[in-house]
Amino acid sequence: MKKKIAICVRRRIYMLPPEQIIYMEKDMRKIRVYMGMRTVEFYGQFKDIIPELDRRFMCCHRSYLINMDKIVSMVSGRILLENDYSIILGRDTYCRAVKMFNEYIKEM
Repeated sequence: MKKKIAICVRRRIYMLPPEQIIYMEKDMRKIRVYMGMRTVEFYGQFKDIIPELDRRFMCCHRSYLINMDKIVSMVSGRILLENDYSIILGRDTYCRAVKMFNEYIKEM
């Protein structure tokens, strides 16, 4: 597993520990990284970040990368994460997320 993820934001480089990332959200050209009380926002694309991530991160939807270690529960199309974050997914995407999460748990 990688120690830290390097993110460049306006000539600054942030070294983000993957274990602190709860999830990432893509909104148009911006990506927001939610880490509890801290949020880092930058312009980018998931395709550039995904190679830097390890298997704990799930890309079940084009707008979200979720740290599966931070999932509290999954019920009725909703993924509840630490720090009261909640992600609502459509039926097909939710089913795919449940399958990915179950496979991840079996590996652990």
